[in-house]
Amino acid sequence: MKAFKYILFGLLVSSTLTSCFKEDEPVTPYKSPEGVETAIAEMKPDYSMQVYYDLETNQFVKTNHREDWDLSYSCKAGVSAIYLNSAKRMCIFDTQSSDWNVPVNTNTTEWLFDESTGEPEKTALHGRVDGRIYLLNLGLSTGGTKIGFKKIRFVSNTEQSINIEYADIDGSNIKAVTLTKDTDHNFVYYSFKNGGEHVSPEPPKDAYDLLFTYYTTRVYHTGSTTDFLWYAVTGVWINPTGVSVAVDSSDNFSGITYQNLNDFTFSDKRDIIGYDWKRLNDINTGTYTVMTRNTYLIHDRSASFWKLRFTSFTNDLGYKGYPTFEVGKF
Repeated sequence: MKAFKYILFGLLVSSTLTSCFKEDEPVTPYKSPEGVETAIAEMKPDYSMQVYYDLETNQFVKTNHREDWDLSYSCKAGVSAIYLNSAKRMCIFDTQSSDWNVPVNTNTTEWLFDESTGEPEKTALHGRVDGRIYLLNLGLSTGGTKIGFKKIRFVSNTEQSINIEYADIDGSNIKAVTLTKDTDHNFVYYSFKNGGEHVSPEPPKDAYDLLFTYYTTRVYHTGSTTDFLWYAVTGVWINPTGVSVAVDSSDNFSGITYQNLNDFTFSDKRDIIGYDWKRLNDINTGTYTVMTRNTYLIHDRSASFWKLRFTSFTNDLGYKGYPTFEVGKF
């Protein structure tokens, strides 16, 4: 009986307190400022998709799975650069031998990676047309499993093409392939899947401005400018043809005007927007804080200027891998 009295008293108190407070009023959903568009890049929770975006139309013009290709060859005039698919954490090891049968140690720590800046001279394979054999680590699948290895060597190059030979890790099944520049694109692509094939994940170079992608980069230890790890991150690369970006982390997004643009230095490094517009809160829960104070001022391929900031890294269901951003034209 005493227990019943306590329960009844608790219910009465709860009812009395509830009646003292106003009912919750609905919160007005956030709305972007006038003249500003909102878009969501659907990279998926496993960051499996590479997504190409065009500023002028506010459209995602093409997507591809990050495992669709292995090598890309620059189509830029006067450049003879091969890039690894860093979305798979690909890297190479120099065997310092021209013998296909040279034994290799797949546990080596002397792997070479492409720099994420996109500079041709900072690729792992820069200047490697030397007849030597390189061990090519095909990286990790989206699920995190090791894909395997190939051996590769670069035979010759011209102003318009490069000739490659590659084989299985034991030196067998040697194949030759020629990659030829295509002036409509930034790169031509090759995949080792299906016995080796040319693929076309990227749209034409005049069709997009930004690429949302998983990629490998140097991540420095806190407080250090020398100690780093090659680490996989999720971020944004710019179109290497005609796009440059400046970063403003001090002014308010809505307050930045066209007149402010002369105050900034623009960069055409591929990873100038990069990944640090967000901060990881908890590696176990995968929660992030988006740095809404960062504004990216973009000079696009048609010489127009834009401002962009990120507002979220999750979709309405709370799944990560959905960078949400606001963008406006000056």
